[in-house]
Amino acid sequence: METRHLHYFLTVAKLGNITRAAEQLHITQPTLSRQLIDLEKQLGTSLLIRGKRQITLTAAGVLFQQRASQILAILDKTRNDLLETKEIPAGTVTIGVVETTIAQFLAKKIADFHDHYPQIRIDLYNADGDDNREKLDRGELDMALLIEPVEAAKYHFKRLGPTERWGIIVRKNDRLARRKFVTRHDILGRKTMMSRRAIVSSSLFDWLHIQANDLDIVSTHNLLTNALPLLAQQHLMTIAVEGALTIRPVSNLTFVPFSPNHVSHHVLVWRKNVLLSAAAQLFLDFLLGEG
Repeated sequence: METRHLHYFLTVAKLGNITRAAEQLHITQPTLSRQLIDLEKQLGTSLLIRGKRQITLTAAGVLFQQRASQILAILDKTRNDLLETKEIPAGTVTIGVVETTIAQFLAKKIADFHDHYPQIRIDLYNADGDDNREKLDRGELDMALLIEPVEAAKYHFKRLGPTERWGIIVRKNDRLARRKFVTRHDILGRKTMMSRRAIVSSSLFDWLHIQANDLDIVSTHNLLTNALPLLAQQHLMTIAVEGALTIRPVSNLTFVPFSPNHVSHHVLVWRKNVLLSAAAQLFLDFLLGEG
């Protein structure tokens, strides 16, 4: 199997049509069809359902599409890393970032870094902590900026950037919106949107001395990007860090902190026993104040 087979398959999967895929790939339709059949023979399974007008993916095809995309992304990243030179630092540094005020901290760092190393590009990937760690483990990220609680023991890690305080986000016409702070008693029984990350909800419930059934959890989310507009339309609340609303304000929502105060630190993590590219090492040193 060669990388061109992966490109061929992904193009067909994207376009859903052999003829259009062949045109885009600048090869003949019979050649493309043969290559796909050979690929299926090598894998020992059918990847495509060949309809008269549309090609769709089998279950195996969906899995292979995901894996092929990951393989090509890692190959591209490796190729870029190998092109770097010590004389003129260049390349791409891929960083996973959670959606908090760490983004503002990172933006300033990137701007300062670019002044020193204009030929190094920073590629940001926004996701929750679990998604970022999975990509880091697969080698698709060089490092990640996460927020506690997080399973960081298997990584090199350092606390970095601003802290975030926890509280609730509600509509401005909610009965709790004018409070200076809220306690666990104020939120008992409330219709709630919660983070789907077990480590987050478990940690919060322990700190609040409540159980999941003490809240009326109506939905879960990985990121608040799509959850906040839903929150703005309904009388729900979500438990979140203040920065989740600060970086993406919604006009009719407000943040109310917990009492007693509860804060989390941001953590920079990178893999142990893995040699970073020259560009990634430069940026890591810069973030740690060593560059």
